[in-house]
Amino acid sequence: MPGFLPPPMHYGTMYTRPPVTRPDGSTEDLPSYEEMIVNALMEHPDPEGAPPKDLFAWMAARYPLQTNFRPSASQALQKAFKRGRLEKGPGGKYRLNASWEGGSVGLSLLLRIVHWG
Repeated sequence: MPGFLPPPMHYGTMYTRPPVTRPDGSTEDLPSYEEMIVNALMEHPDPEGAPPKDLFAWMAARYPLQTNFRPSASQALQKAFKRGRLEKGPGGKYRLNASWEGGSVGLSLLLRIVHWG
């Protein structure tokens, strides 16, 4: 089935998605949900952060995701918060943790570097 995405595979604390086959036959590696969320927050203009619904709308507008991606993306959001990569502000808005020292390279990118290294 063209455009079908199987459930994300779980590697440690990151979600990594397999390459997506587009209708034209080309493939694209999608970043993890956590990486998508970080990218959304980096582009979000409000220093107070963004509510999950805005983050998910940003993701859906930029990536070829299934319509039911939100539960998995929500889980990735919660894990990133619990690990300290994100902070939760007033009104349930999330923002990047400026003191995060865990690095900015996601596992999917790291695996590609090691594989092709």
